[in-house]
Amino acid sequence: MEPILPIQPIEARHAIATYLGNHHLAVISTANIQGAPQSAVIGYSCTGDLEIVFTTYADSRKVINLKKNPRVSLVIGWDGGRTLQYEGEAHLVVGAQAVKLEEFHYNIVPTAAKYTQPKKQILYKITPKWIRLTDFHQDPWQVWEVRV
Repeated sequence: MEPILPIQPIEARHAIATYLGNHHLAVISTANIQGAPQSAVIGYSCTGDLEIVFTTYADSRKVINLKKNPRVSLVIGWDGGRTLQYEGEAHLVVGAQAVKLEEFHYNIVPTAAKYTQPKKQILYKITPKWIRLTDFHQDPWQVWEVRV
């Protein structure tokens, strides 16, 4: 196996932003009160700052977990041998900022809007700490990584 080639930070941010913008489903993992992992599929949108925005039901397991521990990890995609790993902290967004982000989110992921009723949806924003995009289809593999 050939060594993984490092990619420059500006190129990495661009490649990651493009990949995130071309996908809208992710597997999010949180930890319950006992520390056991719990994963779920979410529809997401991505801001220009590589933040992930998603809505979920207020009584979901992930919300219960996030109230105790905001750290999350996500995996996005596997098409064409490319996948993205993302670690960050999720925080509830409320008020005017939530209204603005919700409109942004539903414009990018319109199917998410159909889940707003009958249960109350709430909105979270994940701030990235570490992101890695890997292309296993190339030889040697190509890796784009950002630490925030």
